[in-house]
Amino acid sequence: MERCRSSEMNEAEKRTSMETTFNEFNDDDETLRILFKHRFYSTVIGDILKSFENGAFTGSMVQALCCLDYLGLALSLDLNNHTSKDFKKYLMEYMGMINSKYAEYSNEIYAIRCALIHTYGIAKATNEKVYPYFIYNSSELSGYKHLDMSNEKQLTICISIFIADLIISIENFINISSIENLKKWEGMLLIPKRIELVIDRMHIRESKIFDFNKIHFFLKDFDCNMKLSDLRKSLIKALDSKLH
Repeated sequence: MERCRSSEMNEAEKRTSMETTFNEFNDDDETLRILFKHRFYSTVIGDILKSFENGAFTGSMVQALCCLDYLGLALSLDLNNHTSKDFKKYLMEYMGMINSKYAEYSNEIYAIRCALIHTYGIAKATNEKVYPYFIYNSSELSGYKHLDMSNEKQLTICISIFIADLIISIENFINISSIENLKKWEGMLLIPKRIELVIDRMHIRESKIFDFNKIHFFLKDFDCNMKLSDLRKSLIKALDSKLH
């Protein structure tokens, strides 16, 4: 690509050009991991948090479940053989590390995923297995427990905790994944073309860090040097503040 022609391009062409040449740099593994994390957070996590912030709580849950589908794809890296097993495997192996109930109720959570994504309500999958009872804020759990199924077929899900656990699992997953697999997975992610995000990535390449607060203010206290357990508490507190 002839970069000298950039002055002659319109704004849309410039954005496409910058994104296309983005991977031409000879970045080290640390930089590539940080850049991928920024791409994922600015694209997927940012949208989930914006929905939650604006009161679209069930919508944010739908996005979180779609995100789990995408994470399952990261395990198989095969669009032609991507199945529900990948979704459940991620729940069991990565979210199950945070709370073993995710592994225990992986089938039920997948049934809820099918109902919400396909019908945005009750579906055959949930009628046969589980009925979701959503609570938006962990402070509203009085008398209930997150991922509790003490009532027959009713699975209680606190959306703020679910989203926090999802983000913490992603933080861990990206940190331990090989650069080769992240590169393959990156090719399956829709990258936003907004010019400010491209500029952010240029700064990240120089500094090796990025400001989580720019993704969403719920992440303003997100510090990669913190223990994952402390990050989780901080994130749940930030999400719960929406409803106080």
